[in-house]
Amino acid sequence: MKELIEEIKEINEDNDIFGSYQKAKSICNFLELDSNKELLEKNNLLAIYGPWGSGKSCLMKTIYNNLDHNKFDVVWFDTWKYEKDDNLAYSLFKYIGKDKFFDKLREKGSNVLSNAYGIFKSLSKGVEINLGILNFKPGEALDEAENEDKKIRENINNQKCLWEKIEEFENAFQDIKPNNNKRLVIFLDDLDRCESENIITLISAIKLLLSINKNIIFIIGVDKNAVTLALKNKYGNDYNKADEYLEKIFSITFDLINNIQTKNFLTYIIQITELDENSARLILDFFESIQFTNARHIKKVLRKYYLMKIYLKEKDIDIKDRRNVLLILYLIILNIYYSDEYKI
Repeated sequence: MKELIEEIKEINEDNDIFGSYQKAKSICNFLELDSNKELLEKNNLLAIYGPWGSGKSCLMKTIYNNLDHNKFDVVWFDTWKYEKDDNLAYSLFKYIGKDKFFDKLREKGSNVLSNAYGIFKSLSKGVEINLGILNFKPGEALDEAENEDKKIRENINNQKCLWEKIEEFENAFQDIKPNNNKRLVIFLDDLDRCESENIITLISAIKLLLSINKNIIFIIGVDKNAVTLALKNKYGNDYNKADEYLEKIFSITFDLINNIQTKNFLTYIIQITELDENSARLILDFFESIQFTNARHIKKVLRKYYLMKIYLKEKDIDIKDRRNVLLILYLIILNIYYSDEYKI
């Protein structure tokens, strides 16, 4: 019962109430197959699609904990937790590189990492040129103009363009292997909770820069609705559809669809409601018939009902009558998710 009251961090055969455990095992097997190594080197960006609250984090945590650690090192990055960093893409790059490949990049030259910071920053903020405020006396203007002209000539000869910095970074980074020569699997969680700018920036940074290293595999939980909103906020229109955008980013995808018709879920309904199996089956069918299948939403409704049972008994409401339970669950759904209809 605690799985409905608490958040499940890892799915197993006993607590899998929405049919996700087999999908997690299948993805693990897919990643571990030696015959898929070349495929994953060429397509190292994997998406797990599912709406907010469908259990993407639990699925990824299960994969994270069950991958063969003889073949892979795994890194978990809580995107939402760190999104206040003003250079989030570089923060991700540094986070996954610590103890893994940063020392090797330093050996390539100190400017590689400093260039990387600027490159990632430019993805989110754009390249800004600050000329300052000219506030000179008339007699000093000519001398200052000559000095500026000298600086410009030096910059032309010495400063690298953005494309040159990117090329230098790519040459240094693309063949770097983690210290123990295992492949590195990066899990990005809670991307759909981030602000629109950060969603697009991170996906772009991973696609354009980080994915060039074929020793790294990225697994990202993606809510298509969140990406659609992010694109609309960034570009001000609906021209870039989420499907078209994501299709260009992710070649390998897995869809997470909650399956409420499971034996475990039926058992938990029985435990929560204290009804017999036939009555519990009716409640399960009721959820499905009104298309109320989001894992997080269902757990929230059942949690509220569980906490209400003592109150209902005190009010002499017969909660052994499945009709009463169905009506109460329906009212809870309206109350939480359809407030206008609930008021009516």
